Amino acid sequence: MTIRIRIKPLLYLLVLATFAGVFYFAMTSGKQKGLHEYVRKGFAYMDENRYDKGLKFLLLAHKSLPQSEKIKDELLRGYLRYAKHLQSEGKIEPALKLLNDAYLVSDKNQSLIMSLSYLYSKLGVSKITNGLLGEGKEYLEKGISVAMQSKRARKDISTYLFSEAVKAYEHKDHNTAVICLDSSYLLWSRFETLYLLGLLYYTKSNPKTAHFYWKKAAMINPDNKELNEYLRMVSEEVLLEEKKTAIETEHFNITLYRQYDLDAERLTEMLGKIFLEVGRDFDHYPSNKTPIVIYDEGDFRNVFKQPYVIRGFYDGSIRMPIATDVNSPVFSVILAHEYTHAVVSILTNRKCPVWLNEAIATYEQAKYAPVSLSRLKAFLDGGGTLSIKMLTDGFISSGDNAKTVLSYEGAFTAAAFIIDKWGWVGMRRLLKRIKEGRHYSNAIDEEFLVSVKTFEEMWNNFARRKI
Repeated sequence: MTIRIRIKPLLYLLVLATFAGVFYFAMTSGKQKGLHEYVRKGFAYMDENRYDKGLKFLLLAHKSLPQSEKIKDELLRGYLRYAKHLQSEGKIEPALKLLNDAYLVSDKNQSLIMSLSYLYSKLGVSKITNGLLGEGKEYLEKGISVAMQSKRARKDISTYLFSEAVKAYEHKDHNTAVICLDSSYLLWSRFETLYLLGLLYYTKSNPKTAHFYWKKAAMINPDNKELNEYLRMVSEEVLLEEKKTAIETEHFNITLYRQYDLDAERLTEMLGKIFLEVGRDFDHYPSNKTPIVIYDEGDFRNVFKQPYVIRGFYDGSIRMPIATDVNSPVFSVILAHEYTHAVVSILTNRKCPVWLNEAIATYEQAKYAPVSLSRLKAFLDGGGTLSIKMLTDGFISSGDNAKTVLSYEGAFTAAAFIIDKWGWVGMRRLLKRIKEGRHYSNAIDEEFLVSVKTFEEMWNNFARRKI
């Protein structure tokens, strides 16, 4: 009897608990079923492009049952979908606001982290490119901060910023390129980023910083031959840094490695003339100052390992040895030749084929001293025939000075022929087509309405008449 009295209340309690559990489950299940109907309606409205109304239903579902991870995920999916729609309409800042609202709901969703960090970074790059440096950097910093929450986002945003840096570098926007590369490097240390950072600083005549980044790149890829050659070269330049002096003109920044007896006034006057002469021909006057680096002859040969037939080169900076007095025509010839390369590089986004690039540069240098055509005359008199392939082979051949000199002479006649036949207008249009991605053969065909074969026949006839 006593035992029954003790068990009976326990049975009643058990029955009540079971009933309460079933009742709670039924109520919760019914509530969740209703909330999922809100979710269904939310996405149905989004399917009809009624994004505001759709998002309201999703928010209502989440507010009613905030502990449901499933409903939270659906809300985040709605935010992402709405933001993507706004992006497709070019409404970047409203999309960014939406994603920030979503980030307050959850800062762990990988898709959201990726989208938000990308949008911040994209807006930052856009602002910087358009001259809003401070605002752009703020957006980039926010993008980096969000991307740091995810390994995948760090890698992907780093890659995106690297590609934007390459675009900026190709358009000579070095400030944007450096900022994008620095941001990319913060997120992910990769060989390509470090390599290009070194190249950028070297182009800006800052060998110490270039050396720093290239050393880091070498730790990732120690067997890269091109990088190792750059490191050897820049190490030599760093040793010369203490002796460096500078001259600044209206259109050029000149770095002198050692104290040379240069007439700065005469040099400034000469560069001003070259700037105007080349500018008139191309109808282009670069807004950024062109860097020029002048070396002692021995230093130039030691650092760059160039044969003596090469009197200078352009790699983003004009680099040349001081082997003659500034009043000598040779000095003007070298500067005019290399500055022309700088302008052609800008006008074609560095896509100009070597034969045409050297042809135009040699044509411009001829304004300061006649180009000898003695090797070309002997070549043509001996039954030789000029061709674009012949010029190209001569320019890329290593150690064959006679072949290189013949290519320069032949290239001069190629530029002279184009300008004589189609004028500078034709030359500029040819370069424009090359900038747009046309192969030179297609560009010649489209602009001059002749095949390369016919072009070469006409050019050979012109060269023989000229000689």
